[in-house]
Amino acid sequence: MIRSKYFLFTSLLFLLSLSISAQTIKGYSKEQIKELSTKVEDQVRFLEYLLNTVGSAQTSPRDKDVIIRESYLKIFRDEKVQVEDDLLLDRKVVTNKDVTAYLKDIEFFYKNIEFNFKIREVKPAQKENGDIYFLASLDRTITATALSGEKVTNTKPRFVEINLNEKSQELKIVSVYTTKVSRDQELTAWWGALDAPWKSFFRTKFSLTERDTANLEWFYRFVSIDSLDISGNNRIVTLSPLSELRDLKVINLSNSRITDLGPISNVTFLESLNISNTATKDIQFIKYSDRLKHLDISNTQIEDISQLLNLKGLVSLKVQKTPILSFAVLNEFKNLTQLNLAESGFNNAENIKELKNLESLTLGGNYIINFSALAGLTSLKFLDLSQTNIQDVTPLAGLENLESLDITGSGVADISPLESHPNLKKIAADETKLTPLAADAFVRKNPRILLIHHVKDLESWWSSLSEEWRTALKQNNPLITTDSPGIETLTQAVTVTELDLDSAQIDNLIPITRFVNLARLKISNNPISDLLPLSEVRTLVKLEGKNTSVEDLSVLRENDLLEFIDLEFSPVQSILSVTSLPRLTFLNVNGAAFDQSEIPNLLIQRPDINVVYRTDELNSWWSSLDAQWETVFRKQFSLPENPNTEQLHLLSASSELSLRSVGIPDLTPLAVFVNLRRLEVFDAPISSVAPLSAMNLLTKLKLSQVAVTDFLPLSGLSLLEELDLSNTGIEGLVPISNLIELKKLNISGTNLKTLKGLESLRALEELDVASTNLRSLKPIFGLPNLKKLSCFNTNLNSRAVASFKASHPDCEVRFY
Repeated sequence: MIRSKYFLFTSLLFLLSLSISAQTIKGYSKEQIKELSTKVEDQVRFLEYLLNTVGSAQTSPRDKDVIIRESYLKIFRDEKVQVEDDLLLDRKVVTNKDVTAYLKDIEFFYKNIEFNFKIREVKPAQKENGDIYFLASLDRTITATALSGEKVTNTKPRFVEINLNEKSQELKIVSVYTTKVSRDQELTAWWGALDAPWKSFFRTKFSLTERDTANLEWFYRFVSIDSLDISGNNRIVTLSPLSELRDLKVINLSNSRITDLGPISNVTFLESLNISNTATKDIQFIKYSDRLKHLDISNTQIEDISQLLNLKGLVSLKVQKTPILSFAVLNEFKNLTQLNLAESGFNNAENIKELKNLESLTLGGNYIINFSALAGLTSLKFLDLSQTNIQDVTPLAGLENLESLDITGSGVADISPLESHPNLKKIAADETKLTPLAADAFVRKNPRILLIHHVKDLESWWSSLSEEWRTALKQNNPLITTDSPGIETLTQAVTVTELDLDSAQIDNLIPITRFVNLARLKISNNPISDLLPLSEVRTLVKLEGKNTSVEDLSVLRENDLLEFIDLEFSPVQSILSVTSLPRLTFLNVNGAAFDQSEIPNLLIQRPDINVVYRTDELNSWWSSLDAQWETVFRKQFSLPENPNTEQLHLLSASSELSLRSVGIPDLTPLAVFVNLRRLEVFDAPISSVAPLSAMNLLTKLKLSQVAVTDFLPLSGLSLLEELDLSNTGIEGLVPISNLIELKKLNISGTNLKTLKGLESLRALEELDVASTNLRSLKPIFGLPNLKKLSCFNTNLNSRAVASFKASHPDCEVRFY
């Protein structure tokens, strides 16, 4: 009865206070205040309901998650609303938390908890700026079972502050507390409760000396940090100070003594967490950290990651050397771009096949099934399958964005499926079943892909190099800065396409055999005598070796890609072996020791090779030419005013030359044409053909309309097959009687009266004696191969011609 009277009395006082207040709050009526107060009570009851739902062991994890992430915003202003912690009954310092952190702690600290609110009063009030708010006073009783199994019962007074949005008429909770303290008091108490290691951390971070006083201004700076790094700190053992670090986004606890992550639940805006190399076992305290993007739990004692199901925003996850029992949850992290599961026991690629955004995946050190599932991860750029059981890389062939692949220590023997891969830049394949020959072949076909293989062999090769070789390679590759370069640097060094060893003081090329992709090599000004090691460098295209001791070129006969060889001033003994090089177009052996008679033989077989071998001679020859000859050569061969040695050698190696209607009186300049096969001189003021006597490679010669009478110099041109001496002053044919290979002869328009001297030319097939003073065909009656005879406009009679036709029925005779 007494209790009923007391309740009635307090209720009357409450209503009276509402009435009085109603008259002073912006003109709100009594009824309006009463209605708003009722809504405030409803808010408090809904708060009670939310807390009990989160605290109940019967509520599903999904429903709890919805409340912690979304539903609470129905009654709270935002996620930054502060709630004084009343869950830890022995807390001595007032600690405020973001509302979401408080909701998380309910589950973290208790197996089951029930909240009971007894509302004592709801008091309306008005702030200095005119905004209206309500203060609900209540007694909060909790009945709970702690994680340890201990039964807990506790009653405390609580105050819930609720703001009214006059425009929308919405009521939102803005604060929940037991002890109303200012932020200044709160931070002062927080600092006073910090242990020495934490105080030392903050003072060091903000460069405070022992003489500097940490006052309130500094406290505000301390708690405003958004990044916390205590990695490697062996003094800090607790995270309790995080309760006031409300702006934290990045936390690094790696290699520290932290084991309890509970206080992290207070960090509402956490985006990055690194707890690698700690003794942490329980990860549940971050399961509601839905803003988390980067998580590293490598080398911890965590076994269960299924609780992280709701971390949909994760971009990178590292779980290296962590004893995870199940990886099924991984397929839920659709936003992951980086995933490291090295040596974690991961065994089924099906568990990550849905991660289409993955760009970096590390699976090294695991025994894996279903490698084919990796074929669907088309965004991958980096893939580490080192020390795994993979044997076939075919499933990876379709990963067109892949840039780097590590299959070190695997059973892969064939990487050809990765040939012509559009973006692949690097393959690490050391300690695999890939043979050196297969590796070298792959490098040659794919020169832009860095293939790391047979590392021990490569390291041994480097250690055996002479000081001169090491110095030269350092000059060629700026990445080699020490005498012990990394394996990737060494691999890059031996897969270059160009190498400059000019003046390196090296005396042998043995180390060059490691350069499987070398296309251009400079070895000039070195005492090198043996090119045999180059026979293994089948990719060589250009070789420069001026001023060396090289004598033998035959060792290069199988370097089929060689296009350019420059061994000027090297004592080369023979050049004929280079004819077997199908792509060779330039050979410089100027100043060499070979027999120059090899030049014509070489040019017969390979007229496409420009052989440079007598630079001084040709330069002198050109400088001695008269203007008429220079004009002729420039016009016919498109030469500049001062041609270089390559151009002069091309000119002098010409196989054909035509001199028509030119004012040259002398053929002496033709003496340098060592490869001339066809020559035409027409309508020129020459009087002698003596300079042609040495041109014994000529097969076709035309000397027409020239005032020459002596053709004896032609008697030695034994290879001639066609000879045109029309309209010349030839007086007899005896000088050409020994040209037994001659097949065509034109002596029309001359003053010849007899064909004596042609009897021996049994290979002759065509003969033109038109417009001559010829009277008899008797000397050619014995020529068995004659097929065509032109003898019109001569002194021959019809009877003589008819007689010839009768004896040579297969010969076409033109006579009229």
